[in-house]
Amino acid sequence: MSGVKHYANLSGVSVPSNLGTLIQSIRGLDDFKPQNHSHRLSEKATPQYTAAPGIYGLVPGDIATIYDIQALYNAGVDGTGVTAAVVGQSDIDLADITAYRNTYNLPNNLPTVVLVAGSPDPGISNGDLIEADLDLEVLGAVARNAKLVYVNSTNAFTSLEYAIDQNLAQIISMSFGSCEANVSIRATTRLTVWAVSGEVSLASWRRRRLGLTRRGIGWSGWRVREGRRQGISGWGH
Repeated sequence: MSGVKHYANLSGVSVPSNLGTLIQSIRGLDDFKPQNHSHRLSEKATPQYTAAPGIYGLVPGDIATIYDIQALYNAGVDGTGVTAAVVGQSDIDLADITAYRNTYNLPNNLPTVVLVAGSPDPGISNGDLIEADLDLEVLGAVARNAKLVYVNSTNAFTSLEYAIDQNLAQIISMSFGSCEANVSIRATTRLTVWAVSGEVSLASWRRRRLGLTRRGIGWSGWRVREGRRQGISGWGH
């Protein structure tokens, strides 16, 4: 696909009938991974964080103003005592996170990196690295004093499942998209998967294969979904 070799099963999977009610999903029959949705700006940001006319970069103070978070900060709600995890599929450079937090005078609060047990180290994957950086930076910009955990493996869904199974955090953030059939995590009493439905950057698998416009894990009765959120200058967030 697109010049890249992949492997996958040619036919549907069957299991013994007496096991059918016990098996929720089967993974590992293909090498397709969730896809990042980060995009590089074609121009560098100016000192006013304006990339081009009508396109502006968001800084932590902007996020607090736009989403009315400042009142929570004033009341002492800033993530203290909460553990929040970001899942990914690339190594990260903590110097990136340090530079971001220092630039915007955020507390010195770097994430703890956890490699999924039994998973090979995925190394650096440029697009996935950018996605992880964005997730960690923005999550840390909102929940400024939360304990951050970055869960890493060769597949973001593997990282997500591990974070849930090991109860690593009360909140888990994932911004990758993929085919709905690849996601088997159900709502539980201790964790909710929250996804944006109808976001600007649509799940590429569904767009290519089915021509549909529902994104990743937003398409399911087991997920809590919010309506489309529109950010500054037509960017979806």
